[in-house]
Amino acid sequence: MSRFALRFALAIGLGSCLTTPPAAVTAPLGSAPAPVVLRDVHESILLWTLDPAGARETWTLDGAGDVASHTDGARVAARGGVWLWRQVAEPVPTRPCPSYDANGTELPAGGPSDPGAGVRVTLEREGRSERIALIEPEDGAGAQDIQQSADLVASVGPFLFIRESTYAYTCGAHGNVGASARIYDVEHGTDVVMPGDDGGLVDSSTIAAASNRARVDLLRKDDFLAAPVTGGELPVELTAIVPTYDRSAALEVGLQFTTDTCYACSDGAWSSYTTSVVEAVTEIPVTLRPWASPPASVLSFVETHPGLNVRGWGRVRS
Repeated sequence: MSRFALRFALAIGLGSCLTTPPAAVTAPLGSAPAPVVLRDVHESILLWTLDPAGARETWTLDGAGDVASHTDGARVAARGGVWLWRQVAEPVPTRPCPSYDANGTELPAGGPSDPGAGVRVTLEREGRSERIALIEPEDGAGAQDIQQSADLVASVGPFLFIRESTYAYTCGAHGNVGASARIYDVEHGTDVVMPGDDGGLVDSSTIAAASNRARVDLLRKDDFLAAPVTGGELPVELTAIVPTYDRSAALEVGLQFTTDTCYACSDGAWSSYTTSVVEAVTEIPVTLRPWASPPASVLSFVETHPGLNVRGWGRVRS
């Protein structure tokens, strides 16, 4: 496994920008009936999706699910404002591998190797100068080739579920991939603690039950070369929490478990020399439940946009 670490930090509270519609307003007794107020006219829904080509888009919806605006990129509501996920590629210097003659003598270094590809990710608050640095380009020193990638897997309200991976060839028999996952709480500007820790996002009993299912499913994989089993159980590690939205934009949560395997057996879901499975959980973690069921405006939108893949939504007040 690489030096990348799975980082999580506890998030509590929903934040001032995440509001619920007010109660219905009725007329006083004896007066003519007044219309019922079904929504806060100052509240809108910020929804981001992936189109069929994988491009991120953000839609601002009114209470009826009509599109008030549509922009490129992923945006989330937090701290009373709107934050844009900005991801850019940057070149990373590398170093060529040494070469040797027939006698094993190292030859003089040739020309420089091609630069690698790094990634810089920031969150930028729209209408203000605030900026948060989330991911910096990797250091390519010692590698002949390095390719870094980052993915905003999904968001749940102000929580960003991020996956980062880096391929590096450092002159060995082959290159290797290192992966990491994190959950970033935009509302509080912190990471969320690792599941299973005291006060973690997912309770320990849920993790234990899912890990037992993961052991069975990992051993069933056709391309899986079983790792040494200690104490009668296959060793597994919880490496990521994976939120998804179904066709009606309802939230589903899975836990990714990973175990060691041979290099050729790596399945690409995590680092080199590993294979993974994702186990669904039946109960949404308490912290994420406010976004478990979409509002009517989101339901109306997804019904008329079946080709879009919902990745996150939140409420924002004007």
